[in-house]
Amino acid sequence: MANQNNFILFYLICRKLKRKIFYFILLLSVTKAIMGYTNWLMISKMKDLDLFDNISYKYIKDIINDDDDDIEVEIKDIDCDRVAWCKTRFKFKIDLGSGNGNLKVELEKEYNGSSQYALMMLELYEEDEEEEDEDSDQ
Repeated sequence: MANQNNFILFYLICRKLKRKIFYFILLLSVTKAIMGYTNWLMISKMKDLDLFDNISYKYIKDIINDDDDDIEVEIKDIDCDRVAWCKTRFKFKIDLGSGNGNLKVELEKEYNGSSQYALMMLELYEEDEEEEDEDSDQ
């Protein structure tokens, strides 16, 4: 409940200021405080987020065409030293198949808080389980 009150307060302040970029960045940071990222991403979403760009094709050739498959991904926001920019760390494993083990991938993406990439990141948030339980009780 306290998080929702903080969100409302920030929203009202931002509306008063009428600064769209500031509003969006503030909304993004408050949303991150209220909700967490999903733990699973579809291959298609990982492509959209450019998570395979720097990985050799020989490692991803077996999974790259299975857009509907999911991969467990650890997503964490990290500090960024640029104003109005965000930085996120992604960790996941790619099964190399044929008994060759897994390839551990860890990469960081830096993006403008008001960019299309930031909007895609907002889509990855999940509501807290506690909030979901309250909604289902009503």
